[in-house]
Amino acid sequence: MKTESQVLGSNVRRHRKAAGWTQEQLAIHTSLSSDYISRLELGKENPSLDVLVRLSRCYGVALPELFRVSDSVRDACNSVGAKTVQKTIKNGV
Repeated sequence: MKTESQVLGSNVRRHRKAAGWTQEQLAIHTSLSSDYISRLELGKENPSLDVLVRLSRCYGVALPELFRVSDSVRDACNSVGAKTVQKTIKNGV
């Protein structure tokens, strides 16, 4: 399962690519370094509220959109969760 930082990073990358920008271009639009953008997209940064607001404004999306879990990830988590519940019931726990 993806961590919150990884979900955020995936969404930052998805929005950046949808805008047709490179990491360097996003860095310019947000006054961040391209190295920071790279680490953020890899889920290796925990951005401040200020950075999150810059990103959401830059993309023109509401802040919660940056944390939205994609349907495919949600489905995979639900599938794993359902299997765990079924296994627990089967084992009588």
